[in-house]
Amino acid sequence: MKWNELEIKVKKILATHLKIDPSTINCTTNLENDLEMDQYDSFMTFMEFENEFDLDLNDNRFFPFNFEDENLRFWTGDWSGKPFKQKTVEDLIWSLGYEFNYQNNSNCIESDFISIGINKSGIFKVQLNNSKTEFINSSNFLYPAGLYAQIHNKWDMIIRELEELINYPKLKEYDLQKFLEKHPELIMENDYDTVIPEATITTNNNEYWSADFILKPINQFDFCKIIELKRPSLQTYLRDINRHSTFSSKLYKAINQLKDYWEAFCNKYTQEVFSTKYKFNVYKPDLHLIIGRKWDVTDTRIILDFQRRHNLKIETWDDFLCKLKKKYS
Repeated sequence: MKWNELEIKVKKILATHLKIDPSTINCTTNLENDLEMDQYDSFMTFMEFENEFDLDLNDNRFFPFNFEDENLRFWTGDWSGKPFKQKTVEDLIWSLGYEFNYQNNSNCIESDFISIGINKSGIFKVQLNNSKTEFINSSNFLYPAGLYAQIHNKWDMIIRELEELINYPKLKEYDLQKFLEKHPELIMENDYDTVIPEATITTNNNEYWSADFILKPINQFDFCKIIELKRPSLQTYLRDINRHSTFSSKLYKAINQLKDYWEAFCNKYTQEVFSTKYKFNVYKPDLHLIIGRKWDVTDTRIILDFQRRHNLKIETWDDFLCKLKKKYS
């Protein structure tokens, strides 16, 4: 018997007893939460497993309750509580497979083996075998019903760190600046290849401004982007007692700051000084402001109109974080 055959039989027994479609059950299905099994269901399917696989199962391995009390349960009708010690269908399959092999004193449940290797050219080779063979990396992997992989993504930890930072009540703009300087990939997206943090903008009056980030596009015919960061705690959107909406003065101040940068780059002197220092040209850049917390979704149209009217992108830290989670997680 193969592991996938064992899986099919277990699903069929569960589905028949619960009177549901077997296709709705997968390996990650939770027995208690998803299938809503109680201890009566576990008791009945337990006996079906014994009959189907001709096993004398160890009840202590499967039940979180005293099996000897079942006669009392039949009289009282009290079957509340956890059904099996195993949480998921996959856990149940593994336990049944273990009992099957143990009681037959052999590996009666056959498995497919996967070999993974890398040659001198850096090319990976993955091979699935019907029987145990000499593996390239001398490692054996046994799977009950398919190939499962757990991917450890370095960005998960980085994004969690950013989330904690955003939720920190005493957060300063400096903290956000330094975090994104350390992880510029989070703001580069796919259209930019260079990030200049705290970029100096020199006006024709010889004033010196510092933009949080200026991004250079990969395509020379695309526009650069200026990103300005403001604290998550800043209130950007207000409502009066009559539920009328208005944008805060702090939001307008941040927008005017970005517009000043934009107008500065319309001046040839500013462009030339910047190009000499950073080795690329900036002209009429896109503007991107990250500020505050999540907008009220009922005001989506008002917020979209507001961004279009001021010709810039306004993104809350919640939306920025959500975008990163979808991209990297």
